[in-house]
Formats: sequence, structure tokens, C-alpha cells
Amino acid sequence: MCLLFIKGCGHCKALAPTYEKLGTAFRNEKDCVIARIDADGHKDVGTKYGVTGFPTIKFFPKGNKEGEDYNAGRDLSHFITFLNERCGTDRTEDGALGPNAGTDEKFNDLARKFLEEEASGWKQCPFEIYLKTW
Repeated sequence: MCLLFIKGCGHCKALAPTYEKLGTAFRNEKDCVIARIDADGHKDVGTKYGVTGFPTIKFFPKGNKEGEDYNAGRDLSHFITFLNERCGTDRTEDGALGPNAGTDEKFNDLARKFLEEEASGWKQCPFEIYLKTW
């Protein structure tokens, strides 16, 4: 995700602290880069991507060098949700891993099925079986 801004823009200044928090939250995600470009100092970049107003936010999925306009909400929760969905991550607003980080739903289904089958064979088991989705 890339923020194109100009220094004198009030909207850009207002967005800066939120965008900074976003960068901090995703700093450990090697496949999810948070960047910003001073469009005053790099007018060619703004021209290349058709920037007509500021701030402009573009998302660059892998393999797409043209980028896509980001048009969702501009608060931290919207940014986090968007990037988690598009990058396949599970970060929280404070940068911690969310409850679904590192899970594979196919493996979860296989584990549930195995545990359910095993539990059905334990006729006199004194323990309750709890299945937790990680």
C-alpha cells in the first residue's frame, strides 16, 4: 500500500498519524509493504499513477505494477481489515498477530474431523473434548 501525499495538504497531515500506525502494525509482514511518497518531490510518480488529488492511496498486489485505487475508509481499522484480506495476514491494530494468524482452514477441518472420530470411540472417557479453532 502506498500513500502519495504533498507536504502542504491538510488532509495528508491529518492522515499521517494513522498511516504511521498502519506501518508499525505491518512492519513484520515481509509481503505487505506500507510506503509513502512525497508527490511534490516525485511528480513523475504522481503523473504515472494518475494522481489528481491528495492524499491518494494505491494498493499494489503482487504482480500488479499499475496498482489499484484504495477507496475504503481511512481509519486504522479499515486499513487493517483491507490489508489482512488482500495480503492474507491477520494483524491487529497494535501489530500483534490476530487469532487466525498462521492457521490453515484445511488443516483445521482435518484436525476437527480426526478429533471427532477419536472422541466417538471413547465411550467411557471421563474428559470432555474441546475443539478450538486457533
